[in-house]
Amino acid sequence: VSILGNVASIVAIFIGLCSLNLKLGLMLLVAFIPSMIACAYFSNKLKDIYGYTRNQLAFLNSILADFLYGMKTIRSLGLSHLKLQKLNRQIQKYAQAQMKMVKTFALFHPTYTLGIGVMMLILVYLGIPLVQERALLIGEWVAALSYIVALQQPLMEISDRWNFFLAGLTSIDRIIEVFD
Repeated sequence: VSILGNVASIVAIFIGLCSLNLKLGLMLLVAFIPSMIACAYFSNKLKDIYGYTRNQLAFLNSILADFLYGMKTIRSLGLSHLKLQKLNRQIQKYAQAQMKMVKTFALFHPTYTLGIGVMMLILVYLGIPLVQERALLIGEWVAALSYIVALQQPLMEISDRWNFFLAGLTSIDRIIEVFD
């Protein structure tokens, strides 16, 4: 429900922008579209990374369980060093998967922040001449600036909720995979 509310907020913001000045509102909408495409790209990438990370964690858990439950047998056969090497390799794989997720997040949030920055630049570049020509009142320009600033909160909430949803979806996929 929260995602739908945030989407409605974004739609309302663009309706407000277009009601201030149609040309300016449409230009800002066009500038907003690449940000949404980038968000969709990162969303797909995060879903794959979540799946890979969950699989690596599952493998790590299975290796650790084998190691702990079979400790007496492993020691009696002299295989402790081999099992520890296998465990260390899996820990490294899991750590690499986690780093991949961190790197993706490190690009994700700045990308939509950059999109908001581009929209502000367009507002300054196109809006100030409109104010000078008296085609746009200074109060309307300030309102448009406020609308753009207000876009950040719903975008951030949508991305955070969507990431939680993707993590849950990946967990469900893993549970179904285990039961099959």
